[in-house]
Amino acid sequence: MLLLAASCTLWPAAPAALAQDTVRCKLSPQVRVEGDVEFLLHMPSSEPDTVTFGMLRAVVGEGYVDLPERPDSLHFGKLTIPGYLPTVVDWGEAPDRCVVDELVPAGSITGFVRPAQGKINVRGCGGFDSVPESGAFYIEGDVTEPCDVTAERQDGLFSTYSEPVTVHPDRAHDTIVELRLPTSRTAGMGVRVAEADDGLIVERVRTGSGAHAAGLEAGDLITTVDGQPTAGMGTGDMSAVSVGEEGTFVDLSVRRVQGDVELTVERVFLDDGHDLVDIYCGDKVCGMKREERPDAWVD
Repeated sequence: MLLLAASCTLWPAAPAALAQDTVRCKLSPQVRVEGDVEFLLHMPSSEPDTVTFGMLRAVVGEGYVDLPERPDSLHFGKLTIPGYLPTVVDWGEAPDRCVVDELVPAGSITGFVRPAQGKINVRGCGGFDSVPESGAFYIEGDVTEPCDVTAERQDGLFSTYSEPVTVHPDRAHDTIVELRLPTSRTAGMGVRVAEADDGLIVERVRTGSGAHAAGLEAGDLITTVDGQPTAGMGTGDMSAVSVGEEGTFVDLSVRRVQGDVELTVERVFLDDGHDLVDIYCGDKVCGMKREERPDAWVD
């Protein structure tokens, strides 16, 4: 299924003259939005398992939408107008044939994320929104049953989540919620490990991490984490105990050839270890990609 986008014109008070090679479909109820809006038109391909690319220009007026005649069989899809659920549209092959499902208001959820610092997204109830510096968010979807909404902040390599808030969407009104994120960032030790029979083997240590500062080295065998034996512990279990609030500490028992040592590792903020670099097509920049920094890990 292809997602096509077109910009609507300002909606006139009276229906405009119908352009040549255009079909007019009535919209019910007669929605009106002040100013320029954007809508999305999903166009299925006439061929199974294929997608036809192209742009459709459509004009939305108060109570109608004008869609272009098509020489092929691509004449149906889904019209999405802000504030309403996606609406099936079939404008057929004849000018007098136009079927539009009735517009149904979407269940909208709005509110604020506090504190609004860093890169934050809100997910839940079938919707998603990126949160600006103001902390305000708005999501909508075809949801009428109770559902959870959660905020996620990207703390470098890790994510920090708010407590989920259960909401009861009401299509007649906005549902207003406040999501609170921890003020402290999520941090980690900065170590990559592999499973072994009697513990976890350190494979790599991040440059500038708490593990680096504590003297942890590649080849070390971690036998306990905060007193918990690591024999039989998976790497996912290790991540769960090594990640926590920035500035807190993890106690490790480490076995080396020279003898066993006890280390205390501070959880510190870690970026993802990548930079954005230019992609060149000949002598011109034609894109960007993420590339791991050569100094991200201790050699």
